[in-house]
Amino acid sequence: MTREPHRAPADTINGVLTRLVCDVLTLRPEHRMKLLARGLSDADIKRLRCVSAPDTRAERRRTADALVPYLEAFGGGVPGFYRDRGRWQMVYRPPGFFVAARDEHGCVQALAQRVDDPEDGGKYLWLSSADRDGGASSGAPFHFANRSAMWGADELLVTEGTLKADVIASLSGLPVVGVARVNNTRGLATRLRANLPSLRRVVVAFDRDVLTKPQVAAALDRLVAHLEAERFRVRVRTWPGESKGFDDYLLSQLRVQEVKAA
Repeated sequence: MTREPHRAPADTINGVLTRLVCDVLTLRPEHRMKLLARGLSDADIKRLRCVSAPDTRAERRRTADALVPYLEAFGGGVPGFYRDRGRWQMVYRPPGFFVAARDEHGCVQALAQRVDDPEDGGKYLWLSSADRDGGASSGAPFHFANRSAMWGADELLVTEGTLKADVIASLSGLPVVGVARVNNTRGLATRLRANLPSLRRVVVAFDRDVLTKPQVAAALDRLVAHLEAERFRVRVRTWPGESKGFDDYLLSQLRVQEVKAA
């Protein structure tokens, strides 16, 4: 009988997933090129510890085997791993690459995956094993990017997506929080108030579909209301042109500057 899934303590998840992205998995050249195309530098990619998902069952088995001492020591509860017939396994992943979602202290709490060939599941998936013995949900956590600029900052930006947050932080130098989905913002305002005492202003930069999708606009309104209830001054960020996301807009401006400088 399958156990009710649970999450291990935050420091345990951080320890296992940090070893996974630092020592076990690597980044394939084609995924490095995709990250560079998004606007990240080689130094950014190395610092963020982006890695490719295992392609084959044998690779997933070797990955799980490398983490067995940690999974055994803490009894599981790490997203993406589960026990099957007495052996630790990694869940199947389609081809793609992982981006670490980190809390405000820099601890890895989940891995978001950019899928190479999205189908009905969408471009982004979370590494999760919630329905397996010894497994756990990803929790779809908030991701805190550019944390070194966050602690003394009086302003930060909120956007949708782990990778998008990292790209915006890299291109702008701003502290950024990425939410998993526009509707996944519950508790964010109180968390910011409790953990970032210098913070006064929050800029929200959702994708342009906030202008065309009522459900996205409604989610934006709720987030603004929650932030204002915590006494933050809130501004909704817009940008000229046709760029879908704020990250795309920043990258387009960088390329314009590079052309002018050439």
